[in-house]
Amino acid sequence: DMMSVVYEGAGVRKIARYNEQKLVRDGWMERKVYKTTFLASAYCWLQIFLLWFLAGLVAVLVYGLLKACGANAKTVESLQRGLSVSST
Repeated sequence: DMMSVVYEGAGVRKIARYNEQKLVRDGWMERKVYKTTFLASAYCWLQIFLLWFLAGLVAVLVYGLLKACGANAKTVESLQRGLSVSST
């Protein structure tokens, strides 16, 4: 197994040794290891979801505001004007 658990008596158990090579290779997603990581926390997943949702909401608002005031057309026009070659 990945780790050895030593029973010290009186209900006390401690992890004596990790098998690091196996843990790095394929053990990090095993249930007993996964449950001790931040990925097992519902609060963590809620925070990740809320951050993505907020980022999407900001993107939609910025796009809508730029579309409403015609900023994209002005940008394209100024870029095309800047690409013209001077005849002098």
